[in-house]
Amino acid sequence: MFLGYPASDISQLWQFPLGDELVVARDDVEGLFLLNGTARFIWDQYHGGQARAETVQNFAARYGVPKRVAGQDIEATFAEWSQGLLSRARAGPSSVLRGLVHNKAAVEIDCILNGRRFRILLDPGDLVEEIAPRLAPLTVPHLPPNTPFSTLSLVNGEDRVFVFRDGVSIAEEEKTAGARAVLLQEMTVHCDPGRETNAILHAGACGTASRCVILAGATCAGKSTLCAALMAGGFYCYSDDSVVLDPQFKVFGMPFPLTLRKSSWPVLDSHFPFFTDRAPIHRRLGCSVRFLPSNLPANSSPAVTPGALVFVDYRPDASTTLQRLKPFEALMALRHCGFWVAHDRASIARFLAWIERLEVFKLTYSLIDEASRVVSGLLA
Repeated sequence: MFLGYPASDISQLWQFPLGDELVVARDDVEGLFLLNGTARFIWDQYHGGQARAETVQNFAARYGVPKRVAGQDIEATFAEWSQGLLSRARAGPSSVLRGLVHNKAAVEIDCILNGRRFRILLDPGDLVEEIAPRLAPLTVPHLPPNTPFSTLSLVNGEDRVFVFRDGVSIAEEEKTAGARAVLLQEMTVHCDPGRETNAILHAGACGTASRCVILAGATCAGKSTLCAALMAGGFYCYSDDSVVLDPQFKVFGMPFPLTLRKSSWPVLDSHFPFFTDRAPIHRRLGCSVRFLPSNLPANSSPAVTPGALVFVDYRPDASTTLQRLKPFEALMALRHCGFWVAHDRASIARFLAWIERLEVFKLTYSLIDEASRVVSGLLA
């Protein structure tokens, strides 16, 4: 036993070395645990069965710190691991939620994407504000009688939004935006019966008909504004918010409108001269937004190969810089932005191998035209 955390508590571990760092996953807990060089040293000591006193001594010698400091660092690391990596097994979400029924006033929207028919049911209120404008380009007046279709329902619970596909619960999200992302991803994947999803990134993607650059970043990092500028430069926008990757790590095109907050409107005036005059203003979660139509072929969802992953960081008055990132730095940045990987050992291994061979950068910018030229250069 080491600090009260016996290794036998972990039913199954998957470990993936990544340079000097380590990625660890558990079969019973979703997500990846990222261990930098220091944390990996502690993990290797623990997993190798070293006693606490010996680990403290080895850590102090390895990093040239007093034993007291080494002990504090190790205990702090284990306190963090106790909330995730070494936590007790968690029960998975139920596949069917009984007793949760749709509001009778649910808004019904019929859509066609890539020839596949969908019926979307939304509880009134924020869900309609968030989702209906994005579905407008794909909406049809009604589906013909006896036409097969998939039904995707979003239902407001007491403290979260539930997403159903044909009556089966597939996700529970705390925020409306998260539920919207799940809905659009489901439509993108299920518009082609042969598609499978390996990973989903909180990111946009722009490029040519055969190649794209993934633009990742946290909310308000400038992804959508940069995607819009690239569209104006003649590139396709495959997504502005969620990038869905198949097992070959091709990006599925998501032909939904880009959401542009009020701060982006004046920046894009020179790129889309009539945008602020003609695009209607919508209220979204208490904010004013406009939607820029997708420039993908109508009702289609093409797949394209990404050539680079770029983390976007808009900062007022910053110089435009492009910094190359190492694979572990890319994973840390993805964790900050948000991402999901299919939770099995083979899928995780493929995802990490893809990250290792992909070109990854951090782009800091304040001038949209300079940022657009940098990304255009990566696509050249």
